[in-house]
Amino acid sequence: MAKRREGILGCCFGLLATVAAPAQAGYGAFATTSISMDVPIEDAIPARLANPFATAETAQIFRQPVLLAHAILVKALPERDAVVSDVPEEVLLTFNEGVGQEYLALAVVDESGKRVDKHDAHQDFTDHSHLRASVEKLVPGRYMVRYRVLSADGHVVSGKYYFQIQAK
Repeated sequence: MAKRREGILGCCFGLLATVAAPAQAGYGAFATTSISMDVPIEDAIPARLANPFATAETAQIFRQPVLLAHAILVKALPERDAVVSDVPEEVLLTFNEGVGQEYLALAVVDESGKRVDKHDAHQDFTDHSHLRASVEKLVPGRYMVRYRVLSADGHVVSGKYYFQIQAK
């Protein structure tokens, strides 16, 4: 019984470790052992016990960014509901986070429903939050931009907006 008491209560700042083990010598479900102070602390306690954040699992959790929301369109050129006189050569969409290549779509459609983009939608090589598509020579009129992207959280996000080109 004295060994169990020493393992649970400690003795003279003794370093203690509880080890799950089969019941031995009447100590119940867990056996306890004490570790002598003449052992360097680095050897006495495994890093995962001395620092709970040192385990591979917890380190991986803290290394990953928290992904709680879908990608949000934060900027568009031409802007949403803009009336522009300078004809754009491309449509540029910027999201609040990088988006995936899967399900990537960007189309520009005129008032008659005809696509006027060049079917070349792509992400910027260095910044995956930017999505671009070049467009044909646009004439004055109203245009719809439709997009679909895969958020970092795995959900597909789609939307549309309009802009207008006026004659100079």
